[in-house]
Amino acid sequence: MKVYPQLILIWSISILAIESTTSIGHSRGPLLIKRDNDTCSSQLLLIAPQQRCEFIKSNCQDLEGLVNYFSFYYCKFGFLKTFAIIPLSLCLFVMFLSLGVTASDFLCPNLDTISKFLQLSDNLAGLTLLAFGNGAPDVFSTLQAFSWDSGSLAIAELIGASLFIVTVVVGTIAVLHPFEVPQNIFIRDATMYIFIVLVVIISLLIGSLSIFTSLVLVVAYVLYVGAAVYRHSRYKAKVAQLLRDQRSRNAFSDTIQDNIEDIDEIYLDNFARLPTIDHFQVNDDSMNEYLTFQDMPHDSISKSMTSSAGTYGLRMLLKDLSDHSSVSRGGIQLSRERPLTSTTTTNDDIEIGDLDNFEDEDLNIFGYKPDREVVSFLFPQLSRFKQLNIYDKILTIFSLPVNTLLHLTNPVRNRATIEELNQQVRTLGTDNNVPSFDYEQDKRFLLIQTAAGLVFLTINFTSSMSHFWAIHLPLGIVSSMALTYLVKLVYPFGPISVRFASRIKAINYFASFLGFIVSISWISIFAGEIINILKTISVIYNLSDDILGITVFALGNSIGDFISNYTIAKMGMPMMAFAACFGGPLLALCSLGLTGLITIPKLQGNVYELAMTRTLAITSGALIVNLIFLVIIIPKNNWILDKTIGKILILNWVIATTLCIISEFL
Repeated sequence: MKVYPQLILIWSISILAIESTTSIGHSRGPLLIKRDNDTCSSQLLLIAPQQRCEFIKSNCQDLEGLVNYFSFYYCKFGFLKTFAIIPLSLCLFVMFLSLGVTASDFLCPNLDTISKFLQLSDNLAGLTLLAFGNGAPDVFSTLQAFSWDSGSLAIAELIGASLFIVTVVVGTIAVLHPFEVPQNIFIRDATMYIFIVLVVIISLLIGSLSIFTSLVLVVAYVLYVGAAVYRHSRYKAKVAQLLRDQRSRNAFSDTIQDNIEDIDEIYLDNFARLPTIDHFQVNDDSMNEYLTFQDMPHDSISKSMTSSAGTYGLRMLLKDLSDHSSVSRGGIQLSRERPLTSTTTTNDDIEIGDLDNFEDEDLNIFGYKPDREVVSFLFPQLSRFKQLNIYDKILTIFSLPVNTLLHLTNPVRNRATIEELNQQVRTLGTDNNVPSFDYEQDKRFLLIQTAAGLVFLTINFTSSMSHFWAIHLPLGIVSSMALTYLVKLVYPFGPISVRFASRIKAINYFASFLGFIVSISWISIFAGEIINILKTISVIYNLSDDILGITVFALGNSIGDFISNYTIAKMGMPMMAFAACFGGPLLALCSLGLTGLITIPKLQGNVYELAMTRTLAITSGALIVNLIFLVIIIPKNNWILDKTIGKILILNWVIATTLCIISEFL
């Protein structure tokens, strides 16, 4: 398959996935209801506090979202008075956590498998499908905000998150581990970044987002991907030549000579998954940085990784680094096997059929010992609960209900599962063909997920239609059962015939595409609830969307990446962490163009009205100033990003955020 058909197919998948969620912003019957007027928000604060609950019951029953958070705040927890913000904040925390977990633990692994179906290289997949998965929280939050006429909230979040990453995250990396910045790719990415930010600022100054501006943003990212793929191909050729030269000079050990292609993939494709600037230059310094990492104790690396932090790309990179490498005094030693598991809880902590990971003491954390198979299916994150630190235990407990729903409705065919199945195919007809994979258990789990996932999709996409309960829901359930039965017939009994390979391949890709669609639906719901809660808080405390966007919304979507980048920098790989600080925000800002292409044609005048407020002016101005500061100061500092620059960047974020908060109350 050539690159151009692949890109067209990728584009089609992205458009269809995002377009399918726009209905969430419209009336959808019992599952989600859209506000028809602003009576509630405009008059609520004019009502006496003791009468607000009754006012909400009479005037605020037609709000967006699954939950009426005004009623939640004033009625359910009204007895807490001012402290009712605590349960509301917990709901917001759980929604942010759910959004991140769905994207990194369910959407991205399935997209990774789909990329293999499309025959994409790891680099192209990382810059397209996996980039889409990693940026899904920002992409769908922006789409939901625009659909609910809260564009200012989305713009503020995008700019606020970009500012936080460029200042606090980059600054923290520099303080932890000063390093030399690769010149050409830094200038390329910084220039593109500044251009995209200027396009957004111009739209704010004009007061509208048009179709043309949206196209500019989308085309800019396509060109960025094309440039990165082209450079990667040249880079790969150079490294391949370097490795051949080293081998011809007998510089590497026999282990390396026997595994030259594996080394090539380790250096190139695994590190290229992130939608970022390239991680290494072909020079001795880059090789030395890689060797420096390998000198670190494996245990310290493993302990530094949290199971819940960051996007799929960053977390898989952490796993690749820790799993792939060890070094001995005699030379580089690399494992023969490429890592096939991601760092997500779903993919790592337990694999399908691996019930031995569960110790009795782990199963007994809630005072009873449930069936191991059920626990492995619904609660895989409990397999290592005893070994988690306090932070991860808290996140596990809070995410447990959502994780259970996701595992019940969302099949995940990660690389570990597929590689294990492929191994069975490779051993067909040999004496070593002893099944190590529990096909019966995997089949049961997949049938449950298929049935539950299809019913969920039926409810999600047809609940607004007339005769939903009488026609669409029963028809959807019957169709789900029929398709589930078909999956049961197709699923092979085991590696006992030559048809096993084709059947299990079909099952894997079916499950991946189903998981992709289900993940998109859940992400849209969680993103909508986040916006709903933030809009509620803005009314209760009389705050603007802008201040909530650059603070709560931006930090909620960025804190995971901060933790992952911090971990990578602390491991002694600051260049990788720095690289990740450009690709993610670039994709998020360019996703504004994709959102515009979807929503603007449905509006009168074919424009989406925006406004340049004081808060947005301060934040966007600070973002441009910091980008220009980096472009100027880094070359003057001999291309070294040191602690002084890092401290200045962090201070700039504190100053900009403080000014925004002050301007909110002036």
